[in-house]
Amino acid sequence: MQLLQDGGLIDSKTFYFVNDKHLRLHSPTIRVKEVEGSDGTSFVLESSVLTRHVWLSSESEGFYSDNFFDLIPGIPMTVSFSSRDNGEQAFVPGNPGQFEVRSMADCIDPAMVLTV
Repeated sequence: MQLLQDGGLIDSKTFYFVNDKHLRLHSPTIRVKEVEGSDGTSFVLESSVLTRHVWLSSESEGFYSDNFFDLIPGIPMTVSFSSRDNGEQAFVPGNPGQFEVRSMADCIDPAMVLTV
C-alpha cells in the first residue's frame, strides 16, 4: 500500500498475511551501491529475496533517512545519511564511514533460515 501526495511517495506499507514467526526467510545477500555524485552520503540497497527488517548502523553519529525496512526483490531502496553539524544546522548530509547492514535473518535461529 502506498500513500502518494502530488505524485510523490509519502509512505508505504507492505502487508504480510502471516506473522513474522511463520515467514520462511531466505538468507539474503544485500547489495549496497553508493549513489553516484552523492559523495558517500546516499546508497541504494537491493536483495534478490525478501529481506525483513533491514537496519543500518554506522561508526559516525547521525541517522539514515530510512532504517528498519523491508527489501522486496526488484524494488531498490535508497537511503541517505545525515551527520551532526557543528554549525547552525543540527544535521547535514554526511558520510557514515564504515557501516553495517543487518536483517532479521541475522537474528533468528540459523536452522529457520533457508539458504538460496
